[in-house]
Amino acid sequence: MKQLIVDIKQKSWHIIALAFGAILLLSGSFPANKNPEARKIQEQVFVIDGTQSRIFWRVDAHNGIIPLCEGELVMHGNTLVDAQFRVCMDSLRNLDIDYHLMKSVFENTIKSKEIFHTERFPYAYFKFCCSEKSGNDSLRIAGDLVIKDIENCIRFNTFFQLMGDSIQANTDTIYIDRTNWGIFAMTKKYRTSESSYLVSDTIQFQIKLSGKLRDI
Repeated sequence: MKQLIVDIKQKSWHIIALAFGAILLLSGSFPANKNPEARKIQEQVFVIDGTQSRIFWRVDAHNGIIPLCEGELVMHGNTLVDAQFRVCMDSLRNLDIDYHLMKSVFENTIKSKEIFHTERFPYAYFKFCCSEKSGNDSLRIAGDLVIKDIENCIRFNTFFQLMGDSIQANTDTIYIDRTNWGIFAMTKKYRTSESSYLVSDTIQFQIKLSGKLRDI
């Protein structure tokens, strides 16, 4: 009887050892990137260079640029996992008008309280929501654009080029309806007469970003 008990105990310990070994084997088979620390190591944060980054805008026959103040892009391999940047709306410039006085009047009109009201809202913001691969070097991005403290989601394609410790990003043309951000001046939706001066509700943007890998 004692020998039987000993045999049962030995078999039980043998089964436990086999089960424990199987657990270790299975746990070792999971991908390394399941570990949050491993994911963190793989992420690269690129700081946007404001001197090399800008937004090109167009409304009807007029166009210009808006500088970017600051921001960052976070890449996980070739996938964008986070992004945010601040746009200097009070530094908006026109590029198509040569006559200085007319250029100045036009820029001041755009910055006035009827349009972007840059005295009160000197900055616009973009906040990343999600992205998906749309080509070898391109992503389809969705994010929130904040203008005059009004937030709306926009979607667009972006082309990325990673070059060692630097990154370049250029978007397709982004179309927004300015009335969704509370900009109603000179819109056909609220025209007062047939002779009212009208400006398109559609604003076109193209974003060019350049960034450098942040030092760890």
